Amino acid sequence: MYDEFNLWLAAGAFTLGAFFGIVCQRSRFCVVAALSNLVLMRDYRQLHAYLAALGVALAGTGLLEWGQWVDVAASSYRNTSLNWFGALGGGLIFGVGAMLAGGCATRTLIRTAEGNIGALVTLIAFALVGMATLFGVLDAPRGWLSQSTSIPQESTATSIAIQSCIAVAGILLGMLLVLWKMQRTA
Repeated sequence: MYDEFNLWLAAGAFTLGAFFGIVCQRSRFCVVAALSNLVLMRDYRQLHAYLAALGVALAGTGLLEWGQWVDVAASSYRNTSLNWFGALGGGLIFGVGAMLAGGCATRTLIRTAEGNIGALVTLIAFALVGMATLFGVLDAPRGWLSQSTSIPQESTATSIAIQSCIAVAGILLGMLLVLWKMQRTA
């Protein structure tokens, strides 16, 4: 499938992953906690951290694509169709599961690394259901549902005729404005 192993890409991914894991473990980073703190206690701190992490991920991905180090267009994340039902239904199921598990997938992974057996069981169940959905017994219903509810479209950057780096810069600017507005109201 791949002609060569990119050592720089693998080493960079490992370094960033280790750094992200350390930061997440130390800061108790969790999307579920960020949203629940926002809604229940009007505490914006974890949401700021989540938006900052999302901004770094967008900027890093944009930089990797702009420098032509990674072909993001060839990944499964950039599709030519929008599966609206899968996004809504999957998001709802994932959100309810995260609330029942006591945290998002990242938090569950970190709690597993800390030695929490309940988090390990949750992580194994998460992995098994994910694999069954992509390659196992749930693959056929998922494929049928995806074909039945998908809407063909061009990528956002292509449809409005702008470069993806400009789209990423616009999203980052919007996120900075949201962070600034939230800081002023906090």
